[in-house]
Amino acid sequence: MRRFEQMKSLYHTMSEVYKESSDSEMYLSGLTADFDRLFELGWKTVKEYLKGEGFSSAKSGSPKQILKLAYQQGLICNEEIWLKMLDDRNDDTHLYNESSARSYAARIERDYLPAIKDFIADLKKVILDEPDCLVKVPESFLDAKRRSGLKYDEFLNKVKKENGVVSDTEVFMKWDNIKNQYLI
Repeated sequence: MRRFEQMKSLYHTMSEVYKESSDSEMYLSGLTADFDRLFELGWKTVKEYLKGEGFSSAKSGSPKQILKLAYQQGLICNEEIWLKMLDDRNDDTHLYNESSARSYAARIERDYLPAIKDFIADLKKVILDEPDCLVKVPESFLDAKRRSGLKYDEFLNKVKKENGVVSDTEVFMKWDNIKNQYLI
């Protein structure tokens, strides 16, 4: 499930980037924005899973309805914390107040990231890994892009065209075989 792979990847990145709390505005902004995306991936992963399991109510359900159904089905252990995450995510998206943002960041660090960690562990029991679902952009690709002087999408399109490749993923999967012509 692509969303689940994206969620695990973002959670892993956040676990590394936000290891140590900071009072800086940049840290606060990054943490809350990344968590908003992580939460979005979480509830949408559950929605996709429930649809796949035949729950018709998951097809058009709101985040709140999906979270309640996920709790009923045992996919999340603590409905209250997930509904609080939803409220916080909605508040963060619609208005900004530094004091509220700092409180939100504290809840993310203290309550929400541990809940997401448990959620991922529980979902791993029912959703199989798809390792090829997410392909990382190789550092050597980024180095070649920098050397070219082109913007990311311009360089990517150039590589696609020159190698008869259609998708971004295919470029990165073939990169080891074609990179030498771009790293000169």
